[in-house]
Amino acid sequence: MALDKKSYRLDAIANLYRAALYLARGSKETGLGFLEKANKYLSKKIYPKIETRKDCLFWAEKILDEYHLLKVSGLFIFPGKDATRLNTGKYSKYPRRQ
Repeated sequence: MALDKKSYRLDAIANLYRAALYLARGSKETGLGFLEKANKYLSKKIYPKIETRKDCLFWAEKILDEYHLLKVSGLFIFPGKDATRLNTGKYSKYPRRQ
């Protein structure tokens, strides 16, 4: 059974979260692996230089900030459409005024 990917950018945003999680736990190789996967599909690339445990925690915070920024804004999820937020439209909680 094959995995049907709906959006590589959504997967990249999820990989940012995974990278931050593993870096915060101290698993440098796994965290950097997820970050490398995320960098393939996102426009803003992150290349951390990690040498100590404190560096891991610093970059985990930075990556988590970027994850929240992308998740909340929704600007990079649908590049073919104009840069609107995800909660606008027909089935939104707060629909557009006519």
